[in-house]
Amino acid sequence: MESLHDDWQQLLRSSVYPRPDGAGTCVDYEYLARDCVRLQRYLDALGAVSATTVAQLGAPARHAFRINAYNAHVVARVLAATRRPRSIRHLGLPGIGPWWERRLLLEGRRMSLAHLEHRLIRRDEVFDPRIHMALNCASIGCPALRAEAYDADHLDKQLDQQVQQFLRDRSRNRVDTLQGRIVVSPIFRWFARDFRGSSQDVRHWLRRYPEALAPSAEERKVLNDPKARLAYSRYDWGLNACAPDHLGDNDRGQ
Repeated sequence: MESLHDDWQQLLRSSVYPRPDGAGTCVDYEYLARDCVRLQRYLDALGAVSATTVAQLGAPARHAFRINAYNAHVVARVLAATRRPRSIRHLGLPGIGPWWERRLLLEGRRMSLAHLEHRLIRRDEVFDPRIHMALNCASIGCPALRAEAYDADHLDKQLDQQVQQFLRDRSRNRVDTLQGRIVVSPIFRWFARDFRGSSQDVRHWLRRYPEALAPSAEERKVLNDPKARLAYSRYDWGLNACAPDHLGDNDRGQ
């Protein structure tokens, strides 16, 4: 099953760069457009895997399959546009975006990105909330698109690295010691139930990663304060595309 993702691995290695500001990654969509045959070959290979086969996979392999499928289909949707959008929300139906379009052939049926995320990934009996830091919606505000495919053998390490990288991004997540509050991405509000159901539980989950979110003693004091208010940063829906002057760099994403 791991060899199934070889084409996706090569595409990611060749098109995903660290952002100049150190916050997440950006994607060279022009490069991917030139290698669209490889991307389509990968999507076709995913579509050939039956629902029965996916259901019989161990949880890490099943998660890796679906995370890779989601990210690859998001990239494909951006590339399918007549012209590169400023935001993925400009694709699909006005006011709705591409989330409910049944464009994906996956697990024996036509489905939407929303169905894959909310009905399959999030409803998996062994769902891991760290997966929210692996799914990428082609937006700057989203957790970084990783420059390698997810695989069963390394999934736990990969997910942990994704969480650490995302929580270190001070444009999205930070501890405000002056106002005594914890400022995090709206992802933690939208999917609070996945982090055990309430804002208090979100704070409890965040305390697992003090070295990323609150490296100083002062920040850690606020993080551990049960009275600290939880606030949310602005979500940037701009396309996570690399600027032309950044494409000469040799360093890829992690």
